[in-house]
Amino acid sequence: TYMAALALTRNKWLSLVVSLLAGVDPVMRALSSIALLDAHVAMFSAMSIYFLFSRKPVCALITVIVGSLFKFNTLFLLIPVLYILVRLDFTENPKFTVLVRSLIKYSFATLSLFLAFQVIASIPLIIHGGFDWWFSSSITGAFKWHLSVKCFGAHCPVSSAPWDWFIGNNGFTLYYFTGTRSLVAIGFWPLWSIALAY
Repeated sequence: TYMAALALTRNKWLSLVVSLLAGVDPVMRALSSIALLDAHVAMFSAMSIYFLFSRKPVCALITVIVGSLFKFNTLFLLIPVLYILVRLDFTENPKFTVLVRSLIKYSFATLSLFLAFQVIASIPLIIHGGFDWWFSSSITGAFKWHLSVKCFGAHCPVSSAPWDWFIGNNGFTLYYFTGTRSLVAIGFWPLWSIALAY
């Protein structure tokens, strides 16, 4: 985070403040303390943003793909990465055909890299259960899981929408301690709201 902020602002003190704010954000501390994969998503997101600000969009693309090995949420960063890659080509040659060709080229490269990295990292699982089983459980199953509602009814735990985190409305309870204490994932909402607006 420090390096990404430094690449953007060229200000060491501001970059230090930004990285400290990220480090003490309550949601990052809560999610990291119980070993959820969101800390890995944050790390690879920060690395990808650093590469974008350092004008290395191909490195940013590869970093996003590697981050997706931990959790598919990292793939959301493909939106700015692909936008910048396509924009670079289009700026060089501002024609509609270049825009379309560049979009197809980088989309195909991204999909190919994503599948190649997933297969390489999953060789033991593929050997154990077969390619079809692995693909349906690890790729299509993961996308289905991420795009579905996990629980219906009164017996479900309290849910929390991501936009609630931005306004400090409804945190996601991760763990109940004895008594009245609990570990809740909720960010420092004034900072999150400013970041979202910016």
